[in-house]
Amino acid sequence: MNNTNYTIELLIAGISTALWMVLLTMAFWGNWLIEWLPGIGNELAIVLVLFPFVYMIGVLIDRVSSGLFGPMEDKLQKNYFPDRDAYKMARSITYTRHEALIKLFEYNIVRIRICRNWCLNGVLILFAWIILLFSVHSPVLPEHRLGVFFFSLLFLASSIVASYLGLKKLIRKDLDYLKIQSEI
Repeated sequence: MNNTNYTIELLIAGISTALWMVLLTMAFWGNWLIEWLPGIGNELAIVLVLFPFVYMIGVLIDRVSSGLFGPMEDKLQKNYFPDRDAYKMARSITYTRHEALIKLFEYNIVRIRICRNWCLNGVLILFAWIILLFSVHSPVLPEHRLGVFFFSLLFLASSIVASYLGLKKLIRKDLDYLKIQSEI
């Protein structure tokens, strides 16, 4: 995988993380930050200042989500390989013998990371949005909050579940390819 792809992955994770952080900030302190930033006047300067922060929190959330979903990945691996060493050996064999498959594995890794990060960030965005929705700083009128709550819950929960199911499917697909290729 090239560095550009990895950087973009981490920026996507960081942007998702920044979203729930902004929602929580708005829930507790209002929208002063959103009103203040454009008042600075130089959007390019804002982007340049926020870029490293977004990248850094993308790195952190990627590590956290990797740690949270690692046990699930390990459990799935045990269905294909007897132990971690057998898995590493199969991966090594596949990566040295089958150059065409390396791109497929790397593409799957990108998709796995994005799904894994969305599972975590999606839940955090949902909670942050619900907190904001029912806070004194809510952008939604009180009479519409219940409807917006159920819509948000349905929409975000559906995307989180789809991402989780996609994550499991991608991991299994990756393991299937590894198992088959390592036995050839």
